[in-house]
Amino acid sequence: MIDIVLNISIFPLLALNIILLSWLFLFFKSLLNKTPQKKLNIKNYPKVTVLIPAYNEENNIENTLKNIKSQNYPNLEIIVIDDGSQDNTSKIAKKYAKVYRFEKNRGKYFALNYGIKKSKGKFILIIDADTIFESKNAIKKMVENFYLDKKIAAVTSVIKVKNKNNIITYFQNIEYHYQNLIRFGLNSLKLGTIYIWGCATMFRKDVLEKVKFRKSYSEDIDTIIRIQMKGYKVIIDKDVIAYTIAPNNLKNFVKQRIRWNSLIFQCIRDYRNVIFNPKYSSLGLYGLPITIFWFPFSLIIFPLITYQIFYWLQFQKNLIEIFMYFFFWFSFFGNINYLHKVTFGIWQFHIASFLGVLSGILVFTLILISLIYFKNKDIKDFLISFFVFPYFIFQSIIILLTLFFILFKKLRWLTK
Repeated sequence: MIDIVLNISIFPLLALNIILLSWLFLFFKSLLNKTPQKKLNIKNYPKVTVLIPAYNEENNIENTLKNIKSQNYPNLEIIVIDDGSQDNTSKIAKKYAKVYRFEKNRGKYFALNYGIKKSKGKFILIIDADTIFESKNAIKKMVENFYLDKKIAAVTSVIKVKNKNNIITYFQNIEYHYQNLIRFGLNSLKLGTIYIWGCATMFRKDVLEKVKFRKSYSEDIDTIIRIQMKGYKVIIDKDVIAYTIAPNNLKNFVKQRIRWNSLIFQCIRDYRNVIFNPKYSSLGLYGLPITIFWFPFSLIIFPLITYQIFYWLQFQKNLIEIFMYFFFWFSFFGNINYLHKVTFGIWQFHIASFLGVLSGILVFTLILISLIYFKNKDIKDFLISFFVFPYFIFQSIIILLTLFFILFKKLRWLTK
C-alpha cells in the first residue's frame, strides 16, 4: 500500500516543484531584467484619493489616518466609507477625513464603488483601516510607477504583519514575506501579478470606473483579473512597505482563509474561458491555472501525506524515536536527515520522497530569500521558518474545509 501511495504522490509533487522552480526563476528574472528607469519630471503631482472602507474600526482607524496625513504628498483627498459601524469609527475619522456613513452594512465592494464615485483623484489608493505605511514617501513612490509604464493600472505594496504577538501571526508574517517574493517575481510577466494586497493598493481611477468592484469572496483579486483581461498590467513595488493587522486567533484565521480559498471556485465558474487561453497572456496561461491548482493539490496530497505519517509511525520503538520522528516530519531538518540517510545508503531512494524533500528545500529557500530581500530583522522569523511545513499542511486542511463549506452551504451559489 505504501508503494502505491508514494507512486501516486509523484505527479502532484512534480507539479508543485515545477511551480516552485518557476517562482524562483521569475524572482531572479525580475532582479536581472531591471530596465533603466525613466527620468521622471513630475512638476505637479496629481490628486490621489485615499479610500478607506471601515467597519467597527475605532481601535485602528486613527493610527491609519495619522499615518496618511503624515505622507509627503502634496495633493491628497482622504475619504472614509463607514459601512454601518456600531462604534465610534465615524466620530474619530471626521477629525482627519471626509466621511460617508451607511446606516446598514452594505459590504466592502459597495463601499468601494460608492467611494470611487465620490472621489476626485486621478489615482485611488485603497487602504484598510488597520494598515500603515513604513515610509512617508510611500504614496509618492506608488504614483511614480504609473508614469513609468502607461499599461500599469494598479500598484500593490509589500505587506508585513504589524501584530506579531503569537505563533499564528508569526507564521502569517513569514507567509506574507513568501507571497511578497512571489508577487515581485510575477512583475516580470507581461500582465504582472494576479495577486494584490487589498489592504494597500493604488489604482488608476479611469480603469476602476470601467471594471468596478463586484460582490465576491475576494473582491480585490476578482477586480484584478478583470483589469488584466483588458490588457493592463499590475505590479508590486518592493520599496513600498505597509504593515497590517493579521488574524490573531484560530477562528478568525480559518474564517479569513475559507473566504480567500472560495475565490478559487469563483475563478472556475466566472473565468473558465480565460484558463489556458493564450488571448489573455500570462493571466490565462500562468496566473489563473496556478490559482486553481492548489485545491486539487490539497485534495490529493493531504490524505497521502497523512497516510505516510501514520504508516511509518508504527516502526518507532520508544518515546525518543517518536519525538524525533515528528520533529523530522514537521521541520526543515527532516529534509537534511533524508538526504543524509539516502546518501549513505541507510534509506532507499524513491522519486516521490525525493520530490517531497525537494519541494521542502525550495519553499525554505524562497522563505529565506524573502526574509532577507525584504529586510526582515526579527530573528524569530528565521527560526520559525524551519518549522513552517505544518503551517502549510494546515492551510491544505482549510482548502478542504472550503470545499465542504461550498458543497454543503453554498451549492446554489456555485451552480448559478
